[in-house]
Amino acid sequence: MKSYKIFEHPSGDVTAIKEDWSWTAFLFGWIWALCHGVWPLALGVLALGMLVAHAAKAIGGAGEATLGAMVLFGLLNSLVLGSIGNSLRARWQIRKGYVCAGTVEAENAAAALQIHAARSDGGALRGGSFHG
Repeated sequence: MKSYKIFEHPSGDVTAIKEDWSWTAFLFGWIWALCHGVWPLALGVLALGMLVAHAAKAIGGAGEATLGAMVLFGLLNSLVLGSIGNSLRARWQIRKGYVCAGTVEAENAAAALQIHAARSDGGALRGGSFHG
């Protein structure tokens, strides 16, 4: 079982976000952020990657130092996004007007939304999204 935070929007949308490591954020980085609508994070990661690439090229030329810097940046970026990506996504939901309605233990995000719906209004699941 995994813990999911449930976020509700005044429009009726309900979203479940896992409170743990995100393999998709680890593997896909800025693409994951963009797909989840966290575009400032996606743009920040891309901009930082470009900055690191240009700095490494300016300092060490186009050789192994540049490649090493990019590999190191990619690994660190993946580790950070994998570990705190879901937290950043939850913060972004709050900035968009969502309210944290609680935490649910479930096997997956879809099940978390169903459990939340059953607890809150007798089982009627409103328009929900279940991106874990």
